Amino acid sequence: AALLGRLDGDAELLEQIVQVFLDDCPARLAVVDTAMANRNAQALASAAHAIKGAALNLSANRLADVASALESAGHRAELDDAPGLVASLHQEWERLKERLG
Repeated sequence: AALLGRLDGDAELLEQIVQVFLDDCPARLAVVDTAMANRNAQALASAAHAIKGAALNLSANRLADVASALESAGHRAELDDAPGLVASLHQEWERLKERLG
């Protein structure tokens, strides 16, 4: 509802934005997974930042919050908690995908 309001009620544009997000997010999550597997903090922060931005564009605040925490961990190069955040990111994605799909 918040996003639809920001789009002046343009449901067709909303549908297009949602579809682009649904199409793009799996590849972005794969980049997160690869960065985590390689313990590449910079790549992890960058990938999480991209997901955060896309999620905020959709008003998907829970996904954006997890991505933001993961981005911060990457910037600090503190990856001990990152696997749990990556798991949470995937959980939030699945929940959002169900709601949007």
